[in-house]
Amino acid sequence: MSFPTPLTPPYTPLTDSSSPVFIAKSQFPAHPNAIKALLTPPQTPEFELRAKQEEGRKLSDNEISYYLPSRGDGVNDMYVHHKLLASPSQMTPSRILHIWAYQLLLHPLLSSTVEFREYEDISFVPSRPRNLVEALSTASERFSYIVDERDIIGTYLNGPRTLSNDRLGYLVVKGPSQSEGDEKVEYEFMLCATHYLGDGMALHSFMNEFYILLGSDLTTQEISQKITQKLGLESGLVEIPKSLEDRLPPSKSDFARIVGKEESRRSEAKLIGGQSFGSSWEKLPRHTVVPTISYDKDKTKGILGNCKKNGVTIAHAVFALCNIAWARKTDDKIDPCLIYSALNLRPNMIPSTSTAKESFFHLAVGYFNIVLPTLLPSSISTSELFWHRARMTKQQTIKAVKSPFVVARSQNTSMVRRERAVKWAKIDDEEELKSQQGNPGLGLGVEIAQSEVQPTQQKKPPQAMQLPTPETTPVVPVTATQERKVSQRALMGLSMLGNLDGKYKHAEFPSLELTSLTTGSRQRQGGLLLFAYTFAGKLWFSLGYDKNGFPPGVIEGFWSEVQNLIEEVLV
Repeated sequence: MSFPTPLTPPYTPLTDSSSPVFIAKSQFPAHPNAIKALLTPPQTPEFELRAKQEEGRKLSDNEISYYLPSRGDGVNDMYVHHKLLASPSQMTPSRILHIWAYQLLLHPLLSSTVEFREYEDISFVPSRPRNLVEALSTASERFSYIVDERDIIGTYLNGPRTLSNDRLGYLVVKGPSQSEGDEKVEYEFMLCATHYLGDGMALHSFMNEFYILLGSDLTTQEISQKITQKLGLESGLVEIPKSLEDRLPPSKSDFARIVGKEESRRSEAKLIGGQSFGSSWEKLPRHTVVPTISYDKDKTKGILGNCKKNGVTIAHAVFALCNIAWARKTDDKIDPCLIYSALNLRPNMIPSTSTAKESFFHLAVGYFNIVLPTLLPSSISTSELFWHRARMTKQQTIKAVKSPFVVARSQNTSMVRRERAVKWAKIDDEEELKSQQGNPGLGLGVEIAQSEVQPTQQKKPPQAMQLPTPETTPVVPVTATQERKVSQRALMGLSMLGNLDGKYKHAEFPSLELTSLTTGSRQRQGGLLLFAYTFAGKLWFSLGYDKNGFPPGVIEGFWSEVQNLIEEVLV
């Protein structure tokens, strides 16, 4: 089986003569690793690449739940991808590398490594460069500037894994093969990071900082001085951020902790789902695609205005869109539609007590679920039903976010997810040891909510559930103790990123024109996740899914129905 050319190892020609480390075009290294040799200082006691290895910190429960399933094939490795227009004079590989090196000093998790000792004893180990050359060498190991025509998103999602225990973050820049003058041309930037390192908000905050520097008038030499100055400050080294669990308010008493755990159990027990896209009968290799649509500024303004007029946000509306679009496609109108999503827990975190500046790059997500009926009543119009389901979503969201048990529930959920991840990691490793050809990355697809059941291999093609009729339903006496089996299977996941123009301060880098944003992650087999957000004044929908993981036409039909419904009830 052939894969796209991998994004690694890095091939990073430095072409800016103002850089202290300058490689002329005629000196481009023939071997991809030659650049590392040129940047790495002599291996003497005074110039070791990791001269100052400080004690790291252990991964938390939630971080472990993401780390263990990622080991095999990079399940949940994240990315954010931008297209932008910029002047080539600002985009020399050397200048970009220097900015990347400076940013890694501010956010040390991205340049850290992971030390695995036991399933529940895993640590981040920071890399602490002592001088400019070491900082650039560390950055170059996590950076590629490419000029070929490959699809860098597709390569990242479907090719060999880019990230690893030794490379938790990576920056890919794709530029034109030749460009001269100051006329703006298109570039692509893609930041990659493991999910146990952070979340979507960390990715976007980081890239906003990056673009402020990139769009500034700072020369490569001036950025070098900033790096040197940062390294020269005793308090300049930024600490690895504490985990979410260490930053959440502790329970006031044992009783409060017990009550929170019981509330979490009862809340999960109330979840009812059962709707499913099904899975492909042919067990083909995973192939993730990311169809993305956007609406122009005028349509976006109208859509957001309609949501406001009906007392909801676009986030609430998207749940209703998916619910009704699926209900139109399925024959099963009995089982409810369960959709899971991520919850930003940063507002619940207590302020850091550290005297040093602390990076915002850390994992701070919880989880919640929305349950909506699948039945489509004929007594009201589609528009009335849509806004009603959107308001139902709003009520459930407020209940999840404003719950006095949100912290206790998140803490308990993290422990449960860690236990599940450890269980599946041990099973995977045992199978790998036996077969030497298994996939240790199957695990429990931990990008899903805690309510989704681990899919099992089917013995025959799935069949759609049909509504019972008098002709097909046998007459069977029903006793009072009999109950219909309750399923907690989720239909899909939604990630509602909100207004990303609030994250990207476009006015602070006017020389750069960001034109598009796509985000997502490497998925497990049969994975599916929809992102919705506003960016550059437009409303965007980005659907990442395994094209080989579902019956032919099912996801495509659903996606088409979502777009039809947008035109019908939102535009």
